[in-house]
Amino acid sequence: MINDRLSLRAIHAFHAVVTLGSVAAAAEHLNVTQPAISHLLKSLEEWTGLTLFRKTGRRLELTDDGQVFFGDVASALPIISNLQESAEAIRNAKRGHVRIVAIPVVSEYLLPAMLGRFMRDNPFVEITLEVADTQRSLTLLEAGTVDLALISGVHGKGHELHADIPTRSVLIAPIDWRAESASPIELASIQSEPFIALNKGSPFRYALDQHLARAGLGLNVRAHVRTQSAIAGFVASGIGIGIVDQIVAARAVEGIRVLEFEPALRWSFHLVSRSTGTLSTSANRLAEYLQEELSAQFGKTCHA
Repeated sequence: MINDRLSLRAIHAFHAVVTLGSVAAAAEHLNVTQPAISHLLKSLEEWTGLTLFRKTGRRLELTDDGQVFFGDVASALPIISNLQESAEAIRNAKRGHVRIVAIPVVSEYLLPAMLGRFMRDNPFVEITLEVADTQRSLTLLEAGTVDLALISGVHGKGHELHADIPTRSVLIAPIDWRAESASPIELASIQSEPFIALNKGSPFRYALDQHLARAGLGLNVRAHVRTQSAIAGFVASGIGIGIVDQIVAARAVEGIRVLEFEPALRWSFHLVSRSTGTLSTSANRLAEYLQEELSAQFGKTCHA
């Protein structure tokens, strides 16, 4: 009865015996004993149901069926070898495809450099980076459209937490603004200053408005813009001041002064995956890499 499993060792032994001309040569080449080669050949004949060799004196010669089968083996071995190499590459995270989604500020200011370094170290891992707000990011994650999500705010219990990165907002102002003032600046002292703010409806603007409302403060908004990078550009031009995430301030254009303010506005970024299912080797390696990179950049991070 033909077994359902075929040993690759038997295929390699068969190929070695035919190409090298003897069991002894094949055994030396494969670094096994001659009886082991003989056993492998016998198992291969049992698996195929074919008589592959006949003895001529002390020599083994291929039968007609063996000749035909050897042709197929010679064609298949390079493919099998490629499959083995492919599996090893996937297992070692040298190959793969990882899909990650992140909120805009992280996608624009934080991830490109980090992902670039990861891809240089893993040249055969493909990365897809999506940009979405936190709610949309979680929807994509739960649908299985992405492997990892970098979000702000509170994540759900149904997610595996890989990194919890504390961050805060900072005040940015033209380089010569209040040169005599030391950090931190009291928010109450800037209420009358021309202010550049994100459009209403953005999560960051909502968090800032709630923070100011709790402090009983307001702002003199001069311009509404779509991105935090636009806030930095307006501030650099001398139009007014603004509040942005410290990630943005660290990469802002020249001509900007960065100051802490009180009461401080703090929150966290979360690197999460679905709690159900298993990350691919490549996705798991990227998660570990990002946790290390974020920890190095932001200091202590909490992670599951």
